[in-house]
Amino acid sequence: AGDSAVREGRLPDELLIEALVPTAADPALAPVGQHLLTVRVPGLPLMPKGGWPALSTKLVERIVAALERHTPHLRERIVGLDLRLPQEEEPFSAARLAASYAERVSTPIEGLFLCGIGAEPMNAISGRAGRLAAGIAQAWLAREKRA
Repeated sequence: AGDSAVREGRLPDELLIEALVPTAADPALAPVGQHLLTVRVPGLPLMPKGGWPALSTKLVERIVAALERHTPHLRERIVGLDLRLPQEEEPFSAARLAASYAERVSTPIEGLFLCGIGAEPMNAISGRAGRLAAGIAQAWLAREKRA
C-alpha cells in the first residue's frame, strides 16, 4: 500500500521513521537543556501531488504525532525545525546490498575506511557503518602494530 501511495504522489499510510538524538552523544551540539532530534523518513514521493509546500505541513504533523506516542509532550518542546525535503538518493543496487560491510567500509587507500551513508547497505542515519568501520579500523591497527 505504501509503494502505491508513493507512486501516486501521496504520503504512505505508515511512515518508516528513523530518529536519533545526536546531542545524547555530544551535548555541545545544542544550547544547555536542549537537544537536537534528527529524523529521516525514507520512502516519500519525490514529486507529490500538489507539491511539497502543500504536503510538508502534513508530513511534519504525522512525524510529530508518531513520535509523540513514544515521547509525550514532544510537540510543546519543539523550538525550531529544519525540514529538508526528499531528494534523489543514490539508487539501490544489488551489488551494494549484497556487499559485506568490510567491502563497503574499505577503500583502495590503506588505512582509510568509510563510515558514512555510502558504507550502509541502504541510506540510513543509524551510525551502524561508523561503529563497524571503527571495529575494522581497530583490527587493521592491531595488525599494523604486530607487523
